[in-house]
Amino acid sequence: MVVHCPTAGLLRPAYCIVVDAPSAAIVLCIRGTHSRQDMFTSLTGAVKPHHVAGAGGVALGYAHLGMLAAARWLLAQTSGVLRRLVAEHPGYQLLVVGGWR
Repeated sequence: MVVHCPTAGLLRPAYCIVVDAPSAAIVLCIRGTHSRQDMFTSLTGAVKPHHVAGAGGVALGYAHLGMLAAARWLLAQTSGVLRRLVAEHPGYQLLVVGGWR
C-alpha cells in the first residue's frame, strides 16, 4: 500500500492507493458510504453546474454537489502520488474503484 487514508471526513472519503504488480495496475480505492460523514456527503445531493474544458472542447454538465466536492478534494490529495506512480511504472494501467460496506 502506497497511501492509506482510512478515516472519512465531511465531503472527504476514505481511500487508499496500491500498486498491484500481478495485474500491472495502480489502483485508487475509494470507500463508499460507511460512516456518518460519508452519509452527509451522500445526502448533499443538490445539483451543481460542472463544466470541464479540455483538448476536445468544453463539456457542460451537472453533478451531485457532495460527490463533486469529494472528487475535487480527492484529486487534490492524490494527484501528485498518482502522477509519480504512473511515471515510475510505465505500462501500468490506472484504475479507480469504489465500493461500499
